[in-house]
Amino acid sequence: MQELLENRSMLEELCRCLDKEMKFLRNWSHLADKLGVPPDVVKRLEYYTDYSPTIRMFDYLQITRPEFTIGQLQQALQKIYRTDIIDLIKNSGENK
Repeated sequence: MQELLENRSMLEELCRCLDKEMKFLRNWSHLADKLGVPPDVVKRLEYYTDYSPTIRMFDYLQITRPEFTIGQLQQALQKIYRTDIIDLIKNSGENK
């Protein structure tokens, strides 16, 4: 997972896809729920608008779940029907 987060262009793309709130498209908060991020943490992450909530969520996961893998991320993305992001990760070559 660390390799993915160190890839600045990929991280920016993930944020672009997940930060937006859209009526029919699941975002970072839905992903956080599937990844087991506690609701109080999700609320704190969304209140600070000066920085991407997606990046803050990944920072939280790095601290609380250092063993978190790209495979686990892809499974959670599948559960929220964001296969577009799964394809993006696969095409980046960062899912080693």
